[in-house]
Amino acid sequence: MLTKDPVACADGFRTLVQLALRHLFGVRYCPRCPDCGNSSRPCTDAFGSNDRKLGRESTSRPPLRGIDDRTLVMMTVKNAVTSMVMVLVVVAIIIIIIIIIIIITIIIIAIVIIIIAINIVIIIADIVIQTGLFHP
Repeated sequence: MLTKDPVACADGFRTLVQLALRHLFGVRYCPRCPDCGNSSRPCTDAFGSNDRKLGRESTSRPPLRGIDDRTLVMMTVKNAVTSMVMVLVVVAIIIIIIIIIIIITIIIIAIVIIIIAINIVIIIADIVIQTGLFHP
């Protein structure tokens, strides 16, 4: 597909960047940005924000009327704590997955060692029986 249409590679990269910015950093933009700002239906509100109504507050824009510096600092701290908690949860999940993979690997290695030991015992028993060292 990429060899037939090189523009597909650029569009795919733009889509991946758009998804990464939206889900990792909370930055949203439409596929027409920044040209949509000049259209009749821009993706931003009157203050230039395109945050979700119930999503995270944007602290990168200047404070609006009625928001003092302390409130802005509290919003920034809240966003930082929320982001840090999300990162810690993801790291904890990754560590749990790694531990589970290590445990499964150890169990598989133990099973392989047991199978090898059983085969060695069978081979030794066959050698003992064939050589006549064992008389039933």
